[in-house]
Amino acid sequence: SEIFGGWLRDYREMDVDPNNHDSIARALRALLGVKSRADMRNIQEAVTAFNRLKGEYDAWFLDIESNDPVGD
Repeated sequence: SEIFGGWLRDYREMDVDPNNHDSIARALRALLGVKSRADMRNIQEAVTAFNRLKGEYDAWFLDIESNDPVGD
């Protein structure tokens, strides 16, 4: 998503276009050290890294949502 892409760019300081799904996918593969989504089934370190990254993103997203005055 654009929000996730923006998070990769701004908080993980990656060279990614948050509006381009291919750019986000390339950045994610680079972070996880995989060449394709299929590699995720075979490389446990990539799965662990993905879960850690998702946890960081989820915590960040919940924090911004809880501080959003429009959502109240």
